[in-house]
Amino acid sequence: MVVWAFGLPMPLFIAGGLWVVGDLIGLFGFSNSSNVANLAHLSGMFFGLLFGAFYRRRVRVG
Repeated sequence: MVVWAFGLPMPLFIAGGLWVVGDLIGLFGFSNSSNVANLAHLSGMFFGLLFGAFYRRRVRVG
């Protein structure tokens, strides 16, 4: 699936990977702001992938 991210069309997998890298840089980088948003985005992506894998396996079996 192609999405618009950062002003460019790119595959969803690449856009998600860039988002993770950006959040990791913000989390461990030189940001003066709170890291709550970075942790929320990373946690949401992790649990979304986990739920997607569970759902995908369940749909194939059932």
